[in-house]
Amino acid sequence: MKKIKNLSKSKKIIISIIIVILVIALTVSIIIVRKNKKDNVTNITYIRTVTLSKTALQETIVSSGTIESQNTSTVSANGNYQISKINYNVGDYVEEGDVIIELDKSNINKQISKLEDQVSASEEKLQDNYDSAVSSKNSIKSQLNDSSLTLSKAKTAYEEALQKVETYQKAYDQAYKEYIEETERLLNKGCNISNGNLDPSCTESNNFESLKTELKTAEDNLNTIKSAANFEQLKKEYENAQSTYDNLNNQLNSAKEKVDDAYDQLSEGVNNDNLDDLYDSLDDYKLTAKSAGQITSMNAVLGSQANGTLATIQDTSKLKISLTIDEYDIFKVELGQKALIETDASDNVYEGIVSQISPVANGSMGSSGFEIEVEVTSEDVSKLLIGMSAEVTIIVTQMNNNFSVPIDAIETKDDGSQIIYVENENGEFEELEITCGENNGYYIEIFGDDLKEGMKVRASANAEEAEVTTEFEIKENEEFNGFGGVMPSGGSMPSGGNAPSGGNAPGGGF
Repeated sequence: MKKIKNLSKSKKIIISIIIVILVIALTVSIIIVRKNKKDNVTNITYIRTVTLSKTALQETIVSSGTIESQNTSTVSANGNYQISKINYNVGDYVEEGDVIIELDKSNINKQISKLEDQVSASEEKLQDNYDSAVSSKNSIKSQLNDSSLTLSKAKTAYEEALQKVETYQKAYDQAYKEYIEETERLLNKGCNISNGNLDPSCTESNNFESLKTELKTAEDNLNTIKSAANFEQLKKEYENAQSTYDNLNNQLNSAKEKVDDAYDQLSEGVNNDNLDDLYDSLDDYKLTAKSAGQITSMNAVLGSQANGTLATIQDTSKLKISLTIDEYDIFKVELGQKALIETDASDNVYEGIVSQISPVANGSMGSSGFEIEVEVTSEDVSKLLIGMSAEVTIIVTQMNNNFSVPIDAIETKDDGSQIIYVENENGEFEELEITCGENNGYYIEIFGDDLKEGMKVRASANAEEAEVTTEFEIKENEEFNGFGGVMPSGGSMPSGGNAPSGGNAPGGGF
């Protein structure tokens, strides 16, 4: 795409530039040659015209700004740390997360080593406690197994002895029952019984003495068999064995709980939050890139204290331009509008879109201005460098494939109809009625059944304003033949050019 020429934003300058451009660009329709007082100077008067051609008509806003990165990040440090290593230089490309600068970690490494020793000692103690608990549990378990065997033997011996005395025990229990029942009966009848002896005055018929004798006999028989079977000794041994077993079983349950507690403590380990904090802080000694891009500045010096911004990273593949738009143009600007971007450094024209519009005026211009951003959308931006000045043309509206003429070429009649002046075959200008469409402030769309490609239209409805006189110097041995003659100095009338700020001239020339 051919580079667009710089456009002015001053309206007064705009009008003057339009006139100059039209003067230079318009086709010469009528030429009147007048001799100047100097023999070698000729005055030429001609009528400015435009040639109709269907083309695009744009309304644009032009402003200048500085190329910036869309994504900028910094590498910084907030403490007085010494820089021990710089991994990249200005101009290097880095990815997000790359370590750009490393800080001296000698002090924190000492703290970590000290805490690691403390943690290791505490963990060894926890392991010792666990091992001791397991050993104690295993010892008690072994004792319990032995006690279980002893209890089993004592129980068997006791039960065998109990079986031998069981008949005598029943006889004794029966005799004792009958004796008690007879005693209670006699007492209820009013008889006195003292120390196992019945008062002789009791007249109640009874068998107290016989039952007393039977009870004594049954008791003697029971004691005899118990002595013979070693019953009381076996019973005591059984009871002691049972007590020992129960005690060891309780100890084993307690030991198991201690093992579980020791295991939980060992699994959880030592409370090393402080050590974890130190490990986490190691990341602070590695200053990483927060975004991918190119390092555009490096303020870090090896061995110096790191404080503040040490490096700047900018994505040079994704660019934007910050602009200030006059308050009288701001309502024409919308998000997503296309823009053309140019620099003095190359002839390339880049594409972009309006990506941000500030709702607040910055007041930095004579009249209040509004900050906007234009995002560069062209893929190849190798010749756009951050910090370059750029001129941006925002395309506000674009009307395609219609005829257009300068607004001054339109004349409005008293009845409201609109006309232009078209050159006929005799070089005279005739009225032609048309209707008007959109305009960009300088050019306006026109419509009409009689409009044709190539028609020459007077550039101003006012004939006097359309007439221009200029001087040309005729060199020696050159002739000027008026209409159709060779232009002085071997040149031809200049043509083409762009409209000034506010709108582009339609394509196809004048």
